[in-house]
Amino acid sequence: MLRNKILYLIFIAVLPVVHGYGQVNQTARQKPKIDLMVFGTISLYENDPRISANTGPLAGYGISIRTELPISKGIKLVTGLELISQGLKFDSYYFSNGYSVLFDKNFNYNHLIRTYEVDLPLLMRVNLTPREESAYHSFYFSAGWEIKYNLLAHSTISNSSDGSLIYDGDIDLPYENHFLGKNVGNYLVAGLGYVHTFLPLKDAVFFDFTYRYCLSRNLYTGNQNSNYLFFRNTSLSMGVGVRF
Repeated sequence: MLRNKILYLIFIAVLPVVHGYGQVNQTARQKPKIDLMVFGTISLYENDPRISANTGPLAGYGISIRTELPISKGIKLVTGLELISQGLKFDSYYFSNGYSVLFDKNFNYNHLIRTYEVDLPLLMRVNLTPREESAYHSFYFSAGWEIKYNLLAHSTISNSSDGSLIYDGDIDLPYENHFLGKNVGNYLVAGLGYVHTFLPLKDAVFFDFTYRYCLSRNLYTGNQNSNYLFFRNTSLSMGVGVRF
């Protein structure tokens, strides 16, 4: 059931992209535009300092395809599909099954988490450049909402004192507040961008800066409930792409 819902959401997000190619009778300015972008991501994680320390991000990256649907002069609806990988590291406890649980503030275990997600954005984009000046270049502001679905999460746990490997495998990272299932979350999104257009073809290159704030925390339970730690993800992505 959940898989069918996700496939339906992906279909709804990608449908405008396909539909955009069929608008052959519209002028070049009115036609939907297709954006292809690659981007790097700086992730910012918040977790409980009482049971963790030295929290920091790992390298993040992603790729997206979006369509821009004109609504009125200078305003567009933007939707599509994104694939993003993020990661974090921190020091914390590791409580094996059958062993005593002692919160002694000795965070002797290093945890590395790598996530892979698919996002479905629904954004409004507003042109910030006067129309008479935007033929060749323009700035824009975008804001809205994204559905976030966790495809895969992987954890590596090691002993900080001697570097020995404790666990290396896939994990669950359910959301504290479920939306269409335990692996589905939400972002609030805001961004700025710059577009340089090549006339007369109307193709363009663009640079995009996007901030994402996850509305729900993830629950990390490590290996067989070795941990119990909530963390929240926010991120800033910086991308470059082509529009046609």
